[in-house]
Amino acid sequence: MTVPYGKADARNVLSVWLDPRCPYCAGVETGLGQTFREEADAGTFRVEYHFATFLDGALGGKGSKRALNALGAAVNESPEKFVVAENRKA
Repeated sequence: MTVPYGKADARNVLSVWLDPRCPYCAGVETGLGQTFREEADAGTFRVEYHFATFLDGALGGKGSKRALNALGAAVNESPEKFVVAENRKA
């Protein structure tokens, strides 16, 4: 799943790849997420969040898939609700 955030006509794109269960991904979001959103809102770039479930295979279970489904429900409502849901997860 890929979720765009920011102005569609932004000249540059920042691609962020993550698994909802990944602690390193959460660290990036905690440390830089607000900056990503502020810069995207300013039109500096558009963020494209690319989601994967690679940790389900490595660690077992379906936690990444379930989290991704929940985030998908939020993005169906609006990019703003997705950003709030993603920020709460981190």
